Amino acid sequence: MSKSDNDHSQNNQRKPFVGFALDRDTLESVVQAIKGLGWGPQNVLYGDVDMAVTNLKDVPTPHRVLVDLSNSDDPIADLGQLANVCDPGTQVTAIGTHNDLNLYHRIKELGVTEYLLKPIDPVQLSLTLNPPEVVRDAEESEWGNRIIAVVGAAGGAGTTTVATSLAWMIAHHEGRKTALLALDPWFGTAAFNLNLEPGNAMVEALQDPTRIDSLFIERAMAAESDNLHVLSSEPDLRQAASIRADSAGILIQRLAPEFDRVVLDLPRCNAGLLQGGLGQASRVLIVSDLSMTGVRDSVRLAELAEAVSPNLELGIVLNRVGDKGRGQVTEKQFRRTVDRPVFAVFPEDSKTMAAALSAGVAVPANAPNCGMVKAIRKHWPELTGSEARHRTPFWQRLRRSA
Repeated sequence: MSKSDNDHSQNNQRKPFVGFALDRDTLESVVQAIKGLGWGPQNVLYGDVDMAVTNLKDVPTPHRVLVDLSNSDDPIADLGQLANVCDPGTQVTAIGTHNDLNLYHRIKELGVTEYLLKPIDPVQLSLTLNPPEVVRDAEESEWGNRIIAVVGAAGGAGTTTVATSLAWMIAHHEGRKTALLALDPWFGTAAFNLNLEPGNAMVEALQDPTRIDSLFIERAMAAESDNLHVLSSEPDLRQAASIRADSAGILIQRLAPEFDRVVLDLPRCNAGLLQGGLGQASRVLIVSDLSMTGVRDSVRLAELAEAVSPNLELGIVLNRVGDKGRGQVTEKQFRRTVDRPVFAVFPEDSKTMAAALSAGVAVPANAPNCGMVKAIRKHWPELTGSEARHRTPFWQRLRRSA
């Protein structure tokens, strides 16, 4: 967004950020978000768009401006007024309570960087205000299609189920030695879903990834089978763990050479682990339902992944399609808004998922002909980067020969 007439000042006179919020909780969340970016609380003021226009019209516009649309009767008109006082190159982030897909489209079309719904997540706001720089090019990737990152765009979308199912099928159907990393060191459930003992290995690895070697991998990873090994954790939450900012990238770099394939189950609410995992991946699968939150955060996660590693293969996995409680938008609306390839669509099947969890096995092992597994087989090249050449499990070969 930029003003239509004159530029107030030279670029180097502009402040990095100013924000306007209409309630105390939002103001505190914004202050928390910008603290890690080196910007103090004096950069966040109480006020609406009118106050933003008044404060900015006669001064150099900060590089980033955040405005609160919560009390706006006409958000588009108010943002238009703001545009008239913004210097060229200003990045505007809007926040509010209007949960409407058409409004989201119109706000984005104005050139607003992002529109976030309250309550504000400080981690997500921090990533929006300061997206990571590109850290590697395609030719710098050593692993080809070996590292697949799976991240959820909405809570309860089934991210871990998708990651676990893919890892299990790569290990059992393709016969490849596969690592499944549950990179949420506190609440990861990959080992739990497979009835494996998680221990504290993931926390230990993220605290000091330089200690990872072949012996550590052999002792720390839980073996579901000869080909599938899981690194996870279930620590005592009363004992705070210090995680290095660069730990995820170092962990993956040290572990990857020991395996044919690595599947990452990424946490979306830890900026360091999320960026570290995306930075090492050659393929990213964003798992979403058809909720408004899923639409918004699929776009944001895609933009983050593309910034971290612009040449990776990225696609959406629509999961739990058919769940009326999550069907706030249509599949057509989702595809139009997110504007990224949809690799696969998995139907809602909570009974099958619950049965697999109860049995302590991966969904493909418990229900090899369910809708999700059929869709994975159908879209195998898109989801894994491998050709669709599955090795038939031995029990199926025995069944056919009987």
